[in-house]
Amino acid sequence: MPLLNASSRTVRTAATVAALASSFVAARPADAIIAGRVAEPGAYPWTVAIMDASESSSDAVSGQFCGGVLVAPDRVITAAHCLLDVTNPRSLRVVVGRSQLSSRLGETIPVRAYAVNPRSAQQSLSGPPISFDVGVLLLSRAASAPPLAAVTPAEEAALLGSKAAVRAVGWGAIRQVGASEFLDPFEVAADTLREADLAVVSGPDCERVNGRRVFAQSMVCVTDPVLDRSPVCHGDSGGPLIVKALDGTWRLAGVASFTVAPCAAAGIPAVYASVGAMRRYLPPTRLALAPTPTMRPRLTGVMRVGGELTCDRGRWHGGKGVFLYRWFWAQKDDPRETIPRPTRAARRDISTLAGWMRERIPNANGPTFRLRDDDAGLRVSCAVWGRNASGSGVSASTAVKIADE
Repeated sequence: MPLLNASSRTVRTAATVAALASSFVAARPADAIIAGRVAEPGAYPWTVAIMDASESSSDAVSGQFCGGVLVAPDRVITAAHCLLDVTNPRSLRVVVGRSQLSSRLGETIPVRAYAVNPRSAQQSLSGPPISFDVGVLLLSRAASAPPLAAVTPAEEAALLGSKAAVRAVGWGAIRQVGASEFLDPFEVAADTLREADLAVVSGPDCERVNGRRVFAQSMVCVTDPVLDRSPVCHGDSGGPLIVKALDGTWRLAGVASFTVAPCAAAGIPAVYASVGAMRRYLPPTRLALAPTPTMRPRLTGVMRVGGELTCDRGRWHGGKGVFLYRWFWAQKDDPRETIPRPTRAARRDISTLAGWMRERIPNANGPTFRLRDDDAGLRVSCAVWGRNASGSGVSASTAVKIADE
């Protein structure tokens, strides 16, 4: 079944869609509310759009790849699979207080740290669905929008029984074109936030439909009670599932995770990660964060043949982790090729060397590297991976030129 975002943060671009289409047969992310309705502006102020920081704030339509929900002024809950390819949370930002993505309303806030539930196995989208599919983003500053409270354990049992009324919210696709959900994304993507009223499906019924890949302790299944199908689609991943509490206010009940069939297939419910899978990330709990690089690694040593170079780790924030090293030959992208010039944001991203091509050096996997005679005139760089149970980060050094003796 597909995950509901897409594995790439540029999933809404035609080139990426064409390249990835054949890879997402067994598992796809959910993107849009099909057969739903346009939400009233401002009805769900705590719903956020997660986007690539390289896109301009006014271009959230193409930059948005997942949804999320504000659970504290500086904390957003989303799906873990939305964050599987994140190498630096500073490459992300969230749009808050904007119903229409193409508008300039609301605020755009950078992300400073992230974590995923350690029980959400780091799988590719072609593998089995992810259990405990929950991640969290820490924002660089507090949002002005009000956060949404989650159901308590007692409310979860009372409000989320079989056939309970719930609501899905998201910017996912509103319809599909062709056999693949990744075809023609510009035509199917939602610009304005949409909503759909759904019903909870019993655990046994959901397991029968989804091949016994649903785990009650971390998932909840929902479907359209009239059309008997899931309205969520690509781009809805991480978006909120909400339920009305006894006092009439909305509560968070889950975030969109996956479906095992094409969007809106008859008889196939959608699966959301439940609040039970996200308790450890809700306020006021203290978060165990993934390592986040804040300064590039630096190369020191003798920069000529016969010398030895050392790659320091640079600076990192977040939880403790293990660090791995890789060395690369580097050269500037050929200006004759039709390669777009890196954006300013891409050049600032310390997890990459924007504008450079890199070739991994075989067996160069430690913090030091000995230069050989035939390395003269080449440029070398190192990359450092920081990893712990909450996620990973990558940081790359600038390239230095090796001199003759």
